[in-house]
Amino acid sequence: MTVNGSTSITVAWMAPSIHNGNIIRYELTVSSTSPSAPGQGEFNLSNTSLEYAATMLSPFTSYTFELAAVTGAGRGASVIATDTTDEDGMSKLPWFPIHPVFSPTHLAITHPFN
Repeated sequence: MTVNGSTSITVAWMAPSIHNGNIIRYELTVSSTSPSAPGQGEFNLSNTSLEYAATMLSPFTSYTFELAAVTGAGRGASVIATDTTDEDGMSKLPWFPIHPVFSPTHLAITHPFN
């Protein structure tokens, strides 16, 4: 699993070495403890897919990915992994005061993202 910044996580896997028939598809469930977090859902992926990029996620939010292979015999055992997106990129940028205003009783500093 790779966190690609504040709004994306990529999950990659290998086909099971032992499976109960030909893999028809993979079922991936993406969930979060935050019910309103975007990017959640159930996804049916082709049998040749070995990677999924979850995009448009919320910054600094924990997401759980549950993956299972499906064959003609049914759904196999699932694997679960959890990771957290990075903080919002803007919060990581260094910033410097712009146009400081000084007086004997007042100090005003303008943040560049205001």
